[in-house]
Amino acid sequence: MREVKEAIKQDKAVIGYQKTIKQLFSSKPKTIVLASDCPQDKRESIKYYSRLSDVAVQEISENSLELGSFCGKPFKVSVTGLL
Repeated sequence: MREVKEAIKQDKAVIGYQKTIKQLFSSKPKTIVLASDCPQDKRESIKYYSRLSDVAVQEISENSLELGSFCGKPFKVSVTGLL
């Protein structure tokens, strides 16, 4: 989780499913972080596209509300891409 916090501080992270998918298609994030309660359909598509792009996926035990507050956002965040 320290990596997530540092990436957010340095503005080297994208927050959200759509932005992370765009990053997988356009450039290559280092790691994708999934919250424990990420919806199954989003989880499967992220894993599929990350396998195609050879990007690591890290599933954490925190839920999306905790990940959102950890990222400094007042809303739920289920997917974060670290650049």
